[in-house]
Amino acid sequence: MRSTLEKIMGLVTGSDCNIKLKLNLELMERGLDGEGLVDDRVWVIKTHFPERYMSARYGAHRAILCVRSPMDCITSLFHMIGSGTHDCSITEEDFSKNIEDWEAWVSQEAGVWYDYHKYWLD
Repeated sequence: MRSTLEKIMGLVTGSDCNIKLKLNLELMERGLDGEGLVDDRVWVIKTHFPERYMSARYGAHRAILCVRSPMDCITSLFHMIGSGTHDCSITEEDFSKNIEDWEAWVSQEAGVWYDYHKYWLD
């Protein structure tokens, strides 16, 4: 979404990430120059708040909320951790070899998601 906004609007988007981490540095190398910026140089800031606090805190007056299917997110996160990148996937063979890890991962992530969100669901 950030790269689309940057291309359409011609502005730099930021994030509250730690740019010293490999995966965040990779985003900078792929053209998201505003990684780690949360000041007046950017109009849009990516965050995982309130799930995670990243390297910088800031106040916001408006928000764009991007909601994804939890099952798609779990699969995407498994690929990201397994491949160590934002844009590569692990192979079907890797899934097959690690089916027990995959099942444990889905169970863990679904449980964390439910525990975290049950406050909002009540």
